[in-house]
Amino acid sequence: MIMKKILCLFAFSLLIACGDKDDEPQPKTYPVDVQFEEYSLEGTGAEWNDLEPIMIGESNLIVIDSDDELQKYVIGDYPKVDFGDKTLILAYGWELHQNIPNNISLQNVSERHYLMRINLHTGLSTTHLHWQKAVLVDRLYYLDNVELEIKRDPLNVPERFDLPEPDDSYYLYYGMRIPLAEVDTRSYIMFKSEDVDIVAEKLLEFGVALESEPVPVVDYLADCDHSSIEADYDDIKHIEELVYCTPYYKTSDGYELGIGSIVYVVFREEVEPDEDLLRQFAQQTNIVYLGASEEFCGDYEFACTRDSVGNAQGVANMLYETGLFESADALTFGGIIWAGNTTK
Repeated sequence: MIMKKILCLFAFSLLIACGDKDDEPQPKTYPVDVQFEEYSLEGTGAEWNDLEPIMIGESNLIVIDSDDELQKYVIGDYPKVDFGDKTLILAYGWELHQNIPNNISLQNVSERHYLMRINLHTGLSTTHLHWQKAVLVDRLYYLDNVELEIKRDPLNVPERFDLPEPDDSYYLYYGMRIPLAEVDTRSYIMFKSEDVDIVAEKLLEFGVALESEPVPVVDYLADCDHSSIEADYDDIKHIEELVYCTPYYKTSDGYELGIGSIVYVVFREEVEPDEDLLRQFAQQTNIVYLGASEEFCGDYEFACTRDSVGNAQGVANMLYETGLFESADALTFGGIIWAGNTTK
């Protein structure tokens, strides 16, 4: 009888222990999707302002926990947020080409660690874009950490382009057009070395004494001389022996630049380099495709001639406006004007 009671008590204790174990909280499994509500200033008359500066192609994230902090980043009458219950997460970026936020997700990936993912829709437009995306989530706390991950959608490249007209009235700096003005008293010329006497004689008709030297770049121009001369481009451009001729240009700060004949392009990261496409561009515009650069890794080179659709600066701007290139640069005397990428 005693043995039966002991067995019953043991079984009862075991049952209670098992029940207690089932009631214990289970470890949280990560990642966990976090619900959020998008927060927009569209249509309110307010706008984002005074965000921490970033470089082109970069992005940043700000976690905002109070109205006083939100006021630092907004101009105008903005939708109010109940910061007693909510936290606002603001992501923003600066893109050189068309990259528009089109998909957002937020996950709790580990204890006190969150990951915000944003997909950018990639297009060929060269309009540089500042973008912002804000969401409201249940209140986060001081030790909570939020990281940002950006993914760019693949770029759809058409098989053929209708190229814009070349425009040599500007150069690009961080996606902004900086005006160039023609200098009507100075020009840059190239010609076959064997024609130096003929060119010198014809320039004398305009009171110009020619001093020239061999072109020091690329095999394509190995048998050419070049010179910067004090002459109006409109006066001398009709000299038949000139292989290439262009006026000098003046920047807004008064610095004069001669535009050489070479154009360098670098494909965007989202674009697979396609030399057949570059040859197509060359055929459409009467420029000479020289191939991959031996001097600059990742660059491809073109040369302009008097028969091309424009000079090297106009052609560089034209190619950049296709949206395919991170940079398209004309070789200049006094440096290289970087079209959209000053960090090469």
